[in-house]
Amino acid sequence: MKFLAFAAAALLAASPAFAQDEPAPVDTAPIETVQAEGPPHFWGRQPSAFACFEREHANIRRVMDWALERRRHDISLELIAALFRFWNSQGHLTEAIGWAEKALQVRGEAAEDLWNRSLVGISEIFKHAGDPSTTLQLKQELLDGYAKQEHADPLLLPAMFFNLAELAMNAGEFSMPSVSTIMAVVS
Repeated sequence: MKFLAFAAAALLAASPAFAQDEPAPVDTAPIETVQAEGPPHFWGRQPSAFACFEREHANIRRVMDWALERRRHDISLELIAALFRFWNSQGHLTEAIGWAEKALQVRGEAAEDLWNRSLVGISEIFKHAGDPSTTLQLKQELLDGYAKQEHADPLLLPAMFFNLAELAMNAGEFSMPSVSTIMAVVS
């Protein structure tokens, strides 16, 4: 699991455009390396992947803060899409909420596919933070985005059914407008 160390090193490389103590602008190679590892689930490798992420969390934090401050959506949204499960399950929820809130401010500025991928992570962060209202709103936005895509992830629709059913059950509601929207997408 050396890929995160590689990513952090690449992301923190020196650049004359910024002070030496800041992460430098980056290319997408480290993000592609993370993607190649199978985020956000890291099937069969979750314990070792999460241990690696924990060791590298200070670097992840610096990169996220830098990317969000500079509106580098290609970095911040990819990291949210890739690492939300790690943050939600390993005690980094408070930081993740802050990053998710900042990420929401770039709505409409990121490529649609990137936004939709990150929206899965952002909505799950709010769900784990105990904010069902924001979660439902974000899941609805994701569903609306899914309905517009020709080649959307085929697992997204069943996941949305599950997520919305879980939200409804937790709220004691069983007739939600989002379910009607899902049914319209399916038919």
